[in-house]
Amino acid sequence: MAKNDHLQTALSLIQTADLLIFDFDGTLVDSNELKWTAFETCFDDYPNYRNQIRTYSRTKNHVLRHDKLRHICENILGETCPPEREQQLLNRYNEETTLGIIAAPEIPGATQFLDFMFGKKHMVLLSATPHDILISLVKERKLERYFEHIQGAPINKADWMKTYIDQSGMKHAVSIGDSKEDALSAQKISLPFIPIGHDIPNAFPNYYNLMQPQLIP
Repeated sequence: MAKNDHLQTALSLIQTADLLIFDFDGTLVDSNELKWTAFETCFDDYPNYRNQIRTYSRTKNHVLRHDKLRHICENILGETCPPEREQQLLNRYNEETTLGIIAAPEIPGATQFLDFMFGKKHMVLLSATPHDILISLVKERKLERYFEHIQGAPINKADWMKTYIDQSGMKHAVSIGDSKEDALSAQKISLPFIPIGHDIPNAFPNYYNLMQPQLIP
């Protein structure tokens, strides 16, 4: 799809939506690389497996972090991963990522876009980040005021979105995310999806600039 066609399609979807469902990492915050690299850091005693760990962590965006760590232990390293080792790895992963995500740059234009949409559209945040950690990150980044609901893992995104939409009574929802998994979750429930991220540079500023003259009273 040509750039202008993509922008016009996204603009139309956003204008008609009554509910916007945002992903977090890679969509609002430029934190994907930090999170991927942390899996490699957790296993820095195994340099011969770094490439396998890198490939796995970057292609399983919706697998929960403790499941990823256990998979790496058992299926890449070929070692056992009893609960105490899994917890040690999880603690290290959280230490490697939490402060970095709080300090990470936003995806360009994300806050401006949220400011512009605030009060015009219902907005919720849905992420594969563990729920308690997600709440803490959102508060530290002072983003909580934008969202009527914030939901983290454990979650099945498609099931959660369908339930939330059905219960809210809103008929025109749009999912906004950065990953193939986000797109597939939306597709499973026939929900329109708008991609954001490095593959679509300046998406938020472009949407904002197109919508501003049409949506401001």
